[in-house]
Amino acid sequence: VATGLGLSGVQGIYVAFKVGADGEVSVIRIKAPHKKLEEEAKRVIGHIPKMRPGRQGNTPVDVMYSKAIIIKIE
Repeated sequence: VATGLGLSGVQGIYVAFKVGADGEVSVIRIKAPHKKLEEEAKRVIGHIPKMRPGRQGNTPVDVMYSKAIIIKIE
């Protein structure tokens, strides 16, 4: 995806997502140097299967995650 966007070198895509108390993953925020990279990151996060939720005591709770994805474009 990145090679045809006029980008080069090391680029960062920042993703924040939530694993809900029901185990479903939802995208909260994506920041990338190009809209196409944001769309691709959203697509990939959308393929994460249902997860086991975080717990506080015996109660399932929402948990926020943030991840930097670093890519090198040549």
